[in-house]
Amino acid sequence: MKCWICEQAEATTGEHIIKASDIGMLYQTLSPNQPAYLHDGGDEPRKIFSKKNQNLKFAKSLCAKCNSEVTQPHDVARDRFMRVLLEATRTSKFGAIRLGTLFPRDPQRGLLNTQLFFAKLFGCTAIAEEVPFDTSAIARCIREGTPVRDLWIAATSYERGKRPLGAARGPIQALMRGEKIIAMHMMYYIDTLALFLSLSLPTTRALVPRRAWKPSDSMRSIRFAPVSDLPHRAKWMLGSEIA
Repeated sequence: MKCWICEQAEATTGEHIIKASDIGMLYQTLSPNQPAYLHDGGDEPRKIFSKKNQNLKFAKSLCAKCNSEVTQPHDVARDRFMRVLLEATRTSKFGAIRLGTLFPRDPQRGLLNTQLFFAKLFGCTAIAEEVPFDTSAIARCIREGTPVRDLWIAATSYERGKRPLGAARGPIQALMRGEKIIAMHMMYYIDTLALFLSLSLPTTRALVPRRAWKPSDSMRSIRFAPVSDLPHRAKWMLGSEIA
């Protein structure tokens, strides 16, 4: 299989389904005595002793260069984004988060790189779930470092006790018009933070939640969306509980 980003080199690596940095924010230690449990649709949950466990990765769909050198700035920006928003949800600070707080050095570049990370996650998920989606447009944006025009992101928060906390990824939900995909949605969870990712054509913008965002020069802050606005589904979860 060829890498779906560069479309040239052989795919020799798999992207993390849940990023190792997110797992590190949830668990100070993973070991045989203190495992996490992976619920991935099998009959029994899998015990996870390390955040580098191969069961936490997609099948190989990227070359080493694209999964490291090309997309490393996207990973770094996204990690910063997740840390700041997760801390806000944990401390119930739901006001506007200014981009200068998120990315003091270059807010617009930081926001763009964050979006490009989620473009990579969308592409890897679509391939893993065999969604009939042409990844070439988002691959070109990743290679060239340009915004994905129709990829929107919304963040919301959960109170503890409202759902099992841990890390989770929802399946891609595709909206079809005839045989053509016109929108795709996916959820990504980490503890009290939930992200809604929407790859929607302009004609389906009405399906994108309030306060969803994509990179733009006029954007100055990020606001949390009402939790009721987001369709919550998860089929792949890492948590501290067996059931």
